[in-house]
Order: sequence, then C-alpha cells, then structure tokens
Amino acid sequence: MSHTTIPRRTVLLGATAVGLGATAGFRIPTGEARAPIVSGQVPYFYRFMVGKFQATVVSDGPLPLGEPSATLKGPTKEELAKALANNFLPTDNLVLEQNVLLLNTGSRLIMFDSGMGTSKAFGPTTGRLLSSLNEAKISPAAIDDIVCTHGHIDHVGGLADARGRRYFPNATIWISKADYDFWTDESKLSGDLKAFIVHARQNLLPYRERIKWVEDGKDVVPGVQAMAAPGHTVGHTIFIIKSENKTLALTGDTTHHQIRVAEDAAARLPLPVAGLRLCCQARRWVSLLSRADGNREGPAEADVTTAGLGIRSPGRLRLNSACADSCALSISDRHATTGR
Repeated sequence: MSHTTIPRRTVLLGATAVGLGATAGFRIPTGEARAPIVSGQVPYFYRFMVGKFQATVVSDGPLPLGEPSATLKGPTKEELAKALANNFLPTDNLVLEQNVLLLNTGSRLIMFDSGMGTSKAFGPTTGRLLSSLNEAKISPAAIDDIVCTHGHIDHVGGLADARGRRYFPNATIWISKADYDFWTDESKLSGDLKAFIVHARQNLLPYRERIKWVEDGKDVVPGVQAMAAPGHTVGHTIFIIKSENKTLALTGDTTHHQIRVAEDAAARLPLPVAGLRLCCQARRWVSLLSRADGNREGPAEADVTTAGLGIRSPGRLRLNSACADSCALSISDRHATTGR
C-alpha cells in the first residue's frame, strides 16, 4: 500500500491562507440551499404486469371516513387504534385510497370503477381521476370499456360531469342489471339514499345507450370474468383477471382497508365485509377466488393477487375456508406490496 505524504509546510500555508481570507473579509462559498420549497407529490399511478396484460392503478384521491370504528365493525376502538398505529396510520381518521384499475389487454383498454367525480360528499381530496389518468398518459377517449363493481357513489361517480356530459366518449359501461336498476331508481329520490341515487343517475344515465350487463361466471372481455358477490350491494360483482399463468382478483368492496386484510390474517378472525360480519359472503368470496385459481376439489383455497379500491397496493394472498364456522385469511409468503 502506498501512502501520500503532505508536507507540513503545505498544510501550514493552507491554514494561513484560510485565516487571512477570513480576516480580509473574503467569504468562502458554502453549500447553502437556494431552491424554493415545492409542493405536490410524484405522479399518482403505478404499473405492473399480469401475464401479458399491463395493469395501471391510478388514484381518485384519498377518501377520509373519520372515526375508524364507525366503519370497521367488529374489533373494539382500542383494537382498531392498535392496528392502525402498527401500520403507521392515523388512529382518529380512517382514510381509504380511491384506487382505479386500468387494464391494457393488447386489444382493449379497460377501466374498473371511476371514483367520486364531482361529488364532495367525503371531502375535497377526491375526484382527481382525470388528473391521474393524465399523469399516467392515458386519454379518456382511448378507454374502450368501464367495468363497475357496483353502483355506489364512489365507484360510478367519475363517469360524467355535473351537467351529465360523458368523460369517456368511446366507452361501453358494464354493470350488473340489479345494481343499475337499484341505484338509478327515481322512486328512491325521496328517501335516505337520495344523494347516492342522484349521483348514480348523473353518471350512468348519459351512457344508457352504451350499457351492457355483467353476468356471474361470464367474461366481460376475454381474460376478465365476472363473479357475483352480492351483499355490499344487491349486484356487487368482483372480477377475475387471467393472463398466461397469472391471476388478479379485483375485489371491489368485499373489504375496505389493508389493515383488515393484514390484521384479520394475523388474528385468524372472520372477514368483515362492508362494515358487517357477513361470514357467508366472506366464504363466498373465498370460494369464488378458489374457482378462479383452478382449485375445484377439497377445501376452498385461492392463491391470487388482489387489488381493491380501498387497498393501497396489490397484494399476494392465500385464502382458505377449511373451517366451517369462519373464514380464515392468511398472507402468502409471496405477497407483493409495491406501489401506493
């Protein structure tokens, strides 16, 4: 090893020069930050592959629901606070991520759900779908199909503006007939559901000539199969996306938040659905995903990637219903938690 020797005279001369510079009033440049503070975040989208299909998750913006125990029923307030804190989340406000999935199959561009649109029923942070599409360089006019899991305000709300003008001029809308009939029924305008009915009609009726019905077990387009999962709404539907040997389950509102997936898995609790402990629907969900994964014999079990509107990122899940009285859900070792 060679060593470089700096003569003592050189060191002393350098120190003397620095001292003289300071004495003479010369300012030695320093690394001071002069850039302005900027606002905003990185573009709000995430891409990944499902076999040969390209999936893009964009956001309609965060949807705050307030006190967590008012939405997530079952656990105590203290249990929910602990689960949220363990996941580095606020304990006094449950915030859902308004995810919207787009799927490019190579021949069609499909969007699943559409967020809140013009409604500010849950605050000012929602309704940014069009901005997110622009960030992802996806033109609304390029979308061929819009597939709706159900007719709630935060799923069909982003199809048209406040005057009923369509945002997606070339899209065919897919929804279950049961949900369409229920949420566009003008006889319900005088009831408690008025805001939901008004918004559904504002967004769905402009497409009335371009609506097709999804049916249980049938493909919407090749590679995208509808599976009826009623309970959250009368016609709630999940969708199984398959390409090559990969499967993606779009779960809609069968579960609302990632802590319910992670925490229930750890505790081996029944899966609450839509704020209620609907174990029958949970078992139905597992059975559906089991069918999607090609397992038709023995205890229902599924090993698929899932994406849901309220879940921050796609995850790899193994689900099973071997127990007759409850539905256990466990995270597979192959889970992926990339993206938002």
